[in-house]
Order: sequence, then C-alpha cells, then structure tokens
Amino acid sequence: SIANEKDLTWNKQMLALIQEMIHANNTAGEEGISEEMIAGFEERYDAIVKTATEEYEAVPPSDYYRDGYKLYRRMKKYKHNHLLFLSEPLVTPDNNLCERKARILKGKINQAVSLRSFEHLTYFCECLGVLDHFATEDPDNLYEYVKEVFGDSVSILKLGMINPLPEKLIRDFAAGVKQLYVIEELDGIIEQHVKALGVDCIGKQMFSPVGEYNQATIRRAFGMEEPKSVCADSEIPVRPPVMCAGCPHRGMFYTLVKNKVTVLGDIGCYTLGSTAPLFALDSTLCMGASVSGIHGFNKAGGSESEHKTACVIGDSTFMHSGMTGLVNIAYNNSNSTVIILDNSITGMTGHQQNPTTGYNIKGDPAAAVNLEDLCHAIGIRRVRVVDPYNLKECDEVLKEELAADEASVIISRRPCVLLKYVKPKPPVKVDADKCVSCKMCMKLGCPAISMKQGKAHIDFTQCVGCGVCEQLCKVGAIQKG
Repeated sequence: SIANEKDLTWNKQMLALIQEMIHANNTAGEEGISEEMIAGFEERYDAIVKTATEEYEAVPPSDYYRDGYKLYRRMKKYKHNHLLFLSEPLVTPDNNLCERKARILKGKINQAVSLRSFEHLTYFCECLGVLDHFATEDPDNLYEYVKEVFGDSVSILKLGMINPLPEKLIRDFAAGVKQLYVIEELDGIIEQHVKALGVDCIGKQMFSPVGEYNQATIRRAFGMEEPKSVCADSEIPVRPPVMCAGCPHRGMFYTLVKNKVTVLGDIGCYTLGSTAPLFALDSTLCMGASVSGIHGFNKAGGSESEHKTACVIGDSTFMHSGMTGLVNIAYNNSNSTVIILDNSITGMTGHQQNPTTGYNIKGDPAAAVNLEDLCHAIGIRRVRVVDPYNLKECDEVLKEELAADEASVIISRRPCVLLKYVKPKPPVKVDADKCVSCKMCMKLGCPAISMKQGKAHIDFTQCVGCGVCEQLCKVGAIQKG
C-alpha cells in the first residue's frame, strides 16, 4: 500500500504503529504489556482506521490496485485478531495470518476441484487455521528435541536469528559451560562459524550431515539409552506426487508415450510426467535445458534421433530460458521438435503471471507475448497449436512434425485446471456393465481414476470432466456425467 498509494498517510502510520507494538511485545517482561499501554495502542489503531476511511472516501481506490483498500477493510474488521498478541502471551504478532489463509481458500471455492461442498471446504479452512497456528508455535524442532532428551540438566542456547551471528551471545554462553555442542541439521554451517570465533565446540563429528534429527538421533549421538518405542509392522503405501486431475499436460504426455518418443524434459509441474504410470520424460536437468539439450542431442544423433525425439517446456519456463535454445535451433539448423506446454500461468511455484498471460506480477494489465509470433520471429517456420484434451489431434500433429525435415514447434495450449476462471465440467462416470477391465484409462495416471471390484471407477470429487479418459475407452464404458 505504501508503494502503490503514496499520497495516503494511514498506511505509513499503521506500519509505524505495528512496529512499535511488536517492539513493545518483544521487550515486555513476564508481566507483559500493561493494560494502560494496550488501551493506548487500541486508541491509536482506531484513529488510523478512521483516517483510512476518510482518505478512501475522498479518493476512491484505483480499479487496478485495490490491495491497499482491502488491507484497510481487514484491519477494520479483524481488529481483535490483529491486536490479540498484546494481551495473550501465547499468541504471535502474525496471528491474523491463520484467518487470512483460511479466508483466501474460501474465496477460491470455485477452483477447489477436490472440495465440491462448501461445508467441507469451510471445515478444511478451519482445520488449516488451527494447523497454521500450531505451525507458528513450531513445537517440532531441534530445540524441543534437545529439551525432551536433556530436560533442565544442561544449558541450552537457541539461536533465532543467525545472520548476523550473535557473536557476543555465543562467546558468553560458551564461557559458562564445560563443553559446547552444536546441534544443527545438514551441513555444519553454525559449527564452522563458532569455531572461526575461536570457540571450541563439537558438532558434525557426532552428528550426521544427512537427514532430519529427532529425539532418538540425539540420544544415540550422546550414547544414551533409547526408550522403547512403537513401530508399524506393515509397510506404508507410497504416495508419489502426481499431476492434478484434468491437468492439460496429461494428454500430450500420453501421446508422446504412445508414439515411443524420447522426451527431454524441463523444470515445472509437468516434470511430474516422469513418474508412473506415464514415465514420459527421459531427462530433466535445469530450466531451459530441454530446448538447448535437444539441439545438441539431435546434432550428435543425426537422423537416427531427429524423427523420434522431442522436448517439452512450459510457457513461463520458455520465456525464462527456453527462447535462447530455440534461437540456437533455428540459427544452427537442427531438425528438432519443441513442444511448449502452454497452461497460461506459472503453475509449479504458485500461479504467478508470466509474459505470455497479459498481466504483470502484480496482476495489472500488461503486454502479452504471442508465442506463435515469437517462434516465427525467431526463425521457426513450422508452428502448430493443439488442444491436449484432443488426443486424436495431438497424435496427428506430433507425427507430422516429427516426420518433418526441419525444426518445428508444437504449442499444447489449455489453461491450468486450477485457474480461477477455469470452470470444471460435470464429472464423467463409468457404466460398470460395459467396462471390460482393460485398464486403458489407468494408463493416464489420473488421480480421479481407480479400479474397484475389478471395474474402472471415477472419483466424482476430483474429476473435472476433461474427457481424455473417455477418448481412451474403446467400449464406451466412460460416459459424460
């Protein structure tokens, strides 16, 4: 708000007040903040909210930036949540984040394809708020493990801020103990810095630099007896990550596997295509490596690899670091087939905008890069666009471009199913009498499809009605809902 609404004063006043309240909370002793001081904070809070009301009435918020106005409304409505940390020692200053995260999820009910009931979504949001609160308390950490193992029999220094390292605090603590042990997961970074201070300590010579620590790990390191524990005798089934039900990448990956194409992958949510049952990707290195990689792969392999090799890269990754590889393909004339998986968003890292979407990172309208025109401008003459939900079209175009004796680009275009404006269709259903248990639909790896009592089964809470599995069923057992 301060950066985008520079003429307003309430935002700067509120920031200063919040910083002052947090400082008062951090420096308060065991008795906590006095009631008189809390009352003063509340009075100033109300005055700032009143100022915000007057400022927004005088100058209404912009149509393109309303986050500041929304923040003001939250500050006004959820005052109790925001100031609760002043009077309750167990509540953290960011307590309102729990409520905010739950409210954001409620607002996304239309894109929550696995929670079709508002009641279920509300319950989920409430649970999330509770879990987020406990996560804020962070009971599951090394400090708690050490306390559980040693109790009050040893002195413990817990570092909250490690950069800059509190050198005087560490030296003073070390001077008051016979032997200093540094317990930290992974590499011994803090241990090295402590030794650089001239403080003798023991760390990784006792603890492994690999994996997470727990109570048993600490007890074993110090040669202590481990108490009896309960272990599950049965194997826990693995739950590998999968692409979402209705993911637009699934149809193209199935087509690539069907045609036995060697596929060079890239970095994005589509990297999940490498997992069972598709096993669609043969390599993944780093962002942009698929395009530059196929160029070198085909230059080395010649005609033996050119007509049976393709690479896949997402639209945002292509804009980030795939374009240079495509320029190399055009400039150095390699017969390579590049598939751009255009889902109209940056899916893997949380639905950020990218230069092809028409919006900037703040959500404001921006110039949109046209992928077809860009590829033509780079020097690629053959540019095709397909709908990955249409398996026949994908199959025909892929075969044509692989057979071509020049570089080509296939744009597999379909918005991410989790985007807010993408409305799911009615879920498909299985006619058990027609199902012959061929398991063709299972080859897609869709989490909404399973086998029950020997027949295909569609989970209606996950299915978005994309129709890809319907195209695979030769007997017509999968039908529209």
